[in-house]
Amino acid sequence: LRGTMASTFAHSHRLSVFVLYLAFVCCTLVVASVDGRHSVGNPQLRNLTRTQIKDALHTVAQRHGIDMVAASQKLKADPNFQNDLQIHAWADSVPCRRKRMCAFEFCADVCMLGSVVVDPWMKYALDMQLALQQDVPINYIVLPATHNSAITKATGVGLAEDDLNDLFNDIDVWVYIANQQITLSDQMNLGIRHMELDIHWFADAIRMCHAGGVHEQYLDELMRELGIDWDTETLGCFNDQAVTLNATFQEIKNWMNKNPNEVLFFYFDDQPDLQEWGKVHLIIEGINYNFGDLVLTPPQKAKYFPKRWPSMNELRALGKHVMFFSRTDYGSEMSNTVFFSDASWNETGPDQFDPIKCTTGNDPDNVGFMERVLGDSLIYGPFYTGYTGGLLMPSNINSMMTCGTNFLSMDQACPELSAGAVWSWAPGEPKSNKTAGFCAAIGPSGRWEMQLCTEARLAACGRQVYDINTPPGRAKNAGWTYVLSNATVSWADAAKACPSGYKFTVPINGVG
Repeated sequence: LRGTMASTFAHSHRLSVFVLYLAFVCCTLVVASVDGRHSVGNPQLRNLTRTQIKDALHTVAQRHGIDMVAASQKLKADPNFQNDLQIHAWADSVPCRRKRMCAFEFCADVCMLGSVVVDPWMKYALDMQLALQQDVPINYIVLPATHNSAITKATGVGLAEDDLNDLFNDIDVWVYIANQQITLSDQMNLGIRHMELDIHWFADAIRMCHAGGVHEQYLDELMRELGIDWDTETLGCFNDQAVTLNATFQEIKNWMNKNPNEVLFFYFDDQPDLQEWGKVHLIIEGINYNFGDLVLTPPQKAKYFPKRWPSMNELRALGKHVMFFSRTDYGSEMSNTVFFSDASWNETGPDQFDPIKCTTGNDPDNVGFMERVLGDSLIYGPFYTGYTGGLLMPSNINSMMTCGTNFLSMDQACPELSAGAVWSWAPGEPKSNKTAGFCAAIGPSGRWEMQLCTEARLAACGRQVYDINTPPGRAKNAGWTYVLSNATVSWADAAKACPSGYKFTVPINGVG
C-alpha cells in the first residue's frame, strides 16, 4: 500500500484499513483443512478457525462502527469494482502455458515465464509506435507501463486469493492481493517499457513485496494483543521465499539479452527504512552487477544532457539501455546510479484525467513533466480498495495515449489492456506484409489502414515549434504541431502539398 495513498485517508478510513489488514494478515496464510482448522505459514496463527476469522472481522468492525453489509453493498455498486472484476477476468484467462505453484499450502495455476501469447497485430503496432518516438526526449514519450509490476501471482504473490474468496463468499467479501498475474518478461512482451519495483528488506534480503508506508497504530496494537510479531510496516512481506531484487534483476537482464535494442525504465517504490537499516548499497550493487555500463546515471545525464532529458536513440548512441528512478531520495548513496523522482514528476489516478482538455488534475498532459497515471486493483475485503484514483481500462488508456500521458501504469497487465494502448493501426492492419505500392492512411475508424499510394488523400504535415531544449511546461508534444494539407494528393505529391514551414511526416504519437 503506497504511503502517499494511505496518507490521504480520513481517520475513519484508516480504521477501516486497519480492520481489513487484520483479515489480510490472518487470512493470506490460511487454507481450510478437513477438520475445519487451517494450516498457516506463521505458527502464531496456526490454530485459527474459519469462524474465529469471521468473528474477528465482525468484532473489530463493530468496535469502530463499520457496517460490513453496507460496506459490501457500497463496493458492489462502485463502477470501479465492476471494472476490477473485468480486468481480473482478463488477466486470469491470459493465453499462456501454465504451471502449478504452491506456497504455504496455497496453490494456483500461473503463467510460466515468457509463455504469454502475444497477438502479432498488437506487437507490430506497439513496436512501431515505440519506434516513432525514438528521437523524442523521454519526458515526452508515451509508454504502456505497469503498477507494482513485480507484485505478481506468477512469482507466488496472491496464491491464496481463490481460497480467500471461497472463504468469504457467503458474506460478500473479496480479496485481491496481487497487482499482476504474469511475469515481468511477459509484461515486457506485451509492450510494457516502464515498470515499478516494490522493494523491501525482509528475511535477510531485499525482496519484491508490497509493504511499507502504512504505519497503522490500531492494527499494530491488535497484532501485539494476538501475539503476532508483524507490524504494518512489514505486513505485505510475509513470505520469506518472496523473490529477491537480485533475481528480479536477473530476469530483466535475461530479457534484455534477448532484446538488446530495447530501452527500459524502472521506478523503485521504496521506503526510507532501507537507508536507516543500511541496505541502500545492496540496491546499487545489484544494479551495477547486473546492468553495468548499460545504465544511464545522473552524472552521465549531467555531462551529456545538462538541460534536458535524452531520447532513446541518444541513450543507445551512448550504449545505455536502462534508467532507474527512486521514490525515496537516498542522497549521495544513490546519486551516482539512481535518479530521484522529485517535483518534476506528477503521479495521480485515472479519475483525474480529462479526455476533452487532455489534462490530468490541473496539469496539461505531455508538456515535458514526467507523468505517471496508475490504477490500483487491490481489494482487502469490504474495508479497503485501491480505487481512490480509479482503474485503467482499454478506453481511458487509449484516450490517455492520444493525449500524450507519459506512463500508463496499469494493474493486471493483459492483452486486452495492452491493445488499448494502440492508437495507430486498426485491428488486423496492415493486412499484408507485401507492402509495395501501399501506404498507411487514416480510415473511417480513425486508425491506420493499408491503402494504395496512388489514391488521393489529405496529407499529414508537421513542424517542431520548439526545440528539445525548451524547459518543461512550455512545449506540448515535444514542440510538434500538426495540420492537414488543403488539397487531396497521392503519396508521391504529399510533400509538396504541406503548408510552408511544415513537412510531410508521420505523427510521433497519438497526440498528433
